[in-house]
Amino acid sequence: MSESLKQIFNQAIKKLNGIEEAEQKVYWFLSEILQQPYRYFEPDTFLTDQQIKQFNHWIEAVANGEPIQYLIGRWDFYGYTFSLTPDVLIPRAETEELVERVLFTFHHRKIDQRFTIVDLGTGSGAIIITLYLELKKTLPITTLKKIRFIGSDISKHALTVARSNGMRYNAQIDWIHSDLLHEIPDQIDLLVSNPPYISKSDYQMLPSDVKKEPKIALTDGDDGTTFYQKVSLFKDLAKRDRILWLRN
Repeated sequence: MSESLKQIFNQAIKKLNGIEEAEQKVYWFLSEILQQPYRYFEPDTFLTDQQIKQFNHWIEAVANGEPIQYLIGRWDFYGYTFSLTPDVLIPRAETEELVERVLFTFHHRKIDQRFTIVDLGTGSGAIIITLYLELKKTLPITTLKKIRFIGSDISKHALTVARSNGMRYNAQIDWIHSDLLHEIPDQIDLLVSNPPYISKSDYQMLPSDVKKEPKIALTDGDDGTTFYQKVSLFKDLAKRDRILWLRN
């Protein structure tokens, strides 16, 4: 028997009692099912049995700690939509600040020769793809062609997701399977990364839904500084004019 939107909404809120941002998540799922923003919802709208089945599946998964982003299979970052799987970290608003800082760098830097940007631990490719798309809007085409964009990751599964996202936006990016910088052939001019900076002890305190994300992308299993220590050993990055933007 079909149920109204109001009935389904109230039942879901009860089911997600104690879940962070429960109401917002219910709205997201309903928007996904009805294919319209929740501000256009009519409380007396009735859902089909198939829609109710899908909705209840999502609510049950969220109640068990599954991130909404993996259930929907995509998420927005810096105004762009990126496909996601449990193989990649979920891009967050805080990381948009990292992108802003990198873009600001180009407001004050002249690119008159070959320039290489590397996104280390690229995951979904959200950072490097966004940088490419935003710089494409502001830089002359002759300057953009001088820049090589590289997204690298130790996970081949993550690179599959990143490559797919890059193809969606026709982003001219080289995807390289690499542990840190070992397989990066170019001289690096700008390194950007959202590394695993969470310590082992802090990781234990994370919400259950965050722990559903790739552990290797969140913590080094130690004090959270392993990535920084290893990257600092690459001598090329210590040269003058190299730029590092790392989220911490």
